[in-house]
Amino acid sequence: TIANGSYKAGFSSNQDVYENAFASYFEALGKIDDLLATSKFLAGSTLTEADIRLFPPLFRHDPVYYNRFKLNQKFLWEYPNIWRWMNTMVALPGMEPVSNAGYLAHCKQGYFGRTGNGTIPVGPKGYPECYHIPGWTNVSIS
Repeated sequence: TIANGSYKAGFSSNQDVYENAFASYFEALGKIDDLLATSKFLAGSTLTEADIRLFPPLFRHDPVYYNRFKLNQKFLWEYPNIWRWMNTMVALPGMEPVSNAGYLAHCKQGYFGRTGNGTIPVGPKGYPECYHIPGWTNVSIS
């Protein structure tokens, strides 16, 4: 519902399809936040493939999907348990190549540069560095 749902919402040309995908996407984020309230990772205390598969779409949510896919109900930092999980995930060995500023720039080029007028947003400010800051909110920087 997260990975596929983001694309359903983002590439929909039908308002009803978009709104249903939007609602399902944020419902799923709420469930994940609730699940992570009692565990370090999705399946408990051990990293699993489920965590690895969830990371890319969540890494892209705030800086890409929020605007490009119109998934603008909440930012990830508004989900405290998902935010803690993101802090944990980016700190894992081997995650730096897929969670650095160059990788994010590549993602933004792909999502914004190949569609529309090719303009790639500069913001949001603080990404991806903020994923390393527990309790960060976009009002933490100016």
